[in-house]
Amino acid sequence: MNTKIKKDFIVSLFFALLAIGYLYQAQSISVFSPFSQDGPDSKTVPNIIGGLMLLLSATLFVTTLFSWRKNKLVSTAEAPIQSTKKFPIKLVISLVLLGLYIACYQEVGFIISSISYLILQSIVLIPAEKRKKWTLFIIGLSIVFTVVIYFLFSKYLTLFLPIGLLG
Repeated sequence: MNTKIKKDFIVSLFFALLAIGYLYQAQSISVFSPFSQDGPDSKTVPNIIGGLMLLLSATLFVTTLFSWRKNKLVSTAEAPIQSTKKFPIKLVISLVLLGLYIACYQEVGFIISSISYLILQSIVLIPAEKRKKWTLFIIGLSIVFTVVIYFLFSKYLTLFLPIGLLG
């Protein structure tokens, strides 16, 4: 079995278990409903996040299963690709960016820190040859996504996010 396929299976199973644990723990959140009985309550967002994580991990598992079957059917006449172990620089940069985001979240505010994080994280994850082509799209999407999330949380869910430097 290909190492990429093994990794994808392991990652999908890990996140499925993480999502199940997250959903289980989300049930212990005390219920606060600012919109009476009909609207979302304090468990709504954690349940959505856990459900999406479970759905995405199941999707990864199924697509990896199809990829594994497809690779199994391909003839083995091709020479195996030699994999060289590389230092996971993108992982390290991603963890540093996440740490900076968490550290700056309260002081700088949700909007500025989230836009900056999304732009930088996207630039790290996109291959170098495609960065120039996608930079404007990434910036626009980061701004729109962050502002929409901010207004959804503050106006409709009445969950206030830190304003930081903008306030």
